[in-house]
Amino acid sequence: MAATRPKRRAPARAAAKPETAARATAARDAIALAFDEIGGVSALAEWVKASEENKKAFYTNLYPKLIALQAAGGEAEQPAITEIRRTIVYP
Repeated sequence: MAATRPKRRAPARAAAKPETAARATAARDAIALAFDEIGGVSALAEWVKASEENKKAFYTNLYPKLIALQAAGGEAEQPAITEIRRTIVYP
């Protein structure tokens, strides 16, 4: 019987860089500005009412994401993880 090699672990994912978070915030701000420029909430409501396809897209893609954000308390309100501990308890 031939010996088998141990399985290799996948490389760990690199942590996000601070500038990545800043870019994400800038992108969110740009999207919010564009939303206001194209008419805001009233324009969105008109778009949803314009066709059944738009209504379906709103209720299947956009609205569930908003509900999930509200249920989670929003991104800004969640506390940052400052420490992770592993404790080994021997019996």
